[in-house]
Amino acid sequence: MSKIVRGMVVGDAHNDNRQPPARSDDYQAACLQELNEVVDIANEANLDYVLFLGDLFHRIDPSGSCRNGVIRALQRCNKRKLIVPGNHDVANSLDRLMDSALGTLILDQHLEFKEYFDEFKLGILPYKEGVHQDIMDGDATRYPAVVWAAHAYIVPTKFFDASHVIFDDMPVNPECKLVLAGHLHLPMEVIREDGVCLINPGSIGRPKASAEHLGRQPQVLMLKYNTDGSSLQHKYVPLECSKPAEEVFFLETVRENRVNRKKAREFIKQMSQVGTWVHGADKYVSLRESAKQKGVSDEVVTIAETALREANDRKND
Repeated sequence: MSKIVRGMVVGDAHNDNRQPPARSDDYQAACLQELNEVVDIANEANLDYVLFLGDLFHRIDPSGSCRNGVIRALQRCNKRKLIVPGNHDVANSLDRLMDSALGTLILDQHLEFKEYFDEFKLGILPYKEGVHQDIMDGDATRYPAVVWAAHAYIVPTKFFDASHVIFDDMPVNPECKLVLAGHLHLPMEVIREDGVCLINPGSIGRPKASAEHLGRQPQVLMLKYNTDGSSLQHKYVPLECSKPAEEVFFLETVRENRVNRKKAREFIKQMSQVGTWVHGADKYVSLRESAKQKGVSDEVVTIAETALREANDRKND
């Protein structure tokens, strides 16, 4: 018999006590504030579950203060709390789940993790070695899930070199109407020809000042669907406590670093040919003189010189 299910979906949170270099605020405090707002939204809504799409933690073993802050937030939540383990949670190996902070939370029943929740027609695809190939081999066909939730690069087109799944090619069971994806921090929403929808709500954690974290408000996804797949509705709720990028990142420093990295790449490319026409110590003198003429920083010169020495060492081995 079909029933209506209501869920809330939360993207990668990346809770951590370590301060990311690009963040100007207190990162741990900001993460916990966002998690507590997630709980407040959940408690005020008519929900059957809250689903975390992975990378609840930024590291396999964050500090006790970080872990305990997450536990206190989850304890306040009066809904069922489900998790898709992510690569950061398990240090890139699902075999390490029970050695991780996330594993502790699962063992202590702060979170639920299993392959399939029949009452919600919800399938779980955790991060593991070879996850993308396993999905292409049919992992999302093993249960009659209306919704599959994965921590994997599931994308509409190829746009990076990392292992990934092209959504149009992803096999799913006939009942499936929705694929939820974490791992990639960029929000996206795609419907393919057979009507199956892909939604990535985007990360709520912002450990880096990368493009997917700038110019957007972190949000959570609210779902309402029938377990027979006859209807599916969704909407987004922004996290009001999440401050604009210019208030949490050293944006000027980030821009300068990007310029320096670009200069370094260009300079290293130019200097990669030094070894073909200059020998011995003279090549490093030439490198430094060229850098001085081009106004390249000492930091970039050091990077280029190190790269050149390593290339020469490999050549001489």
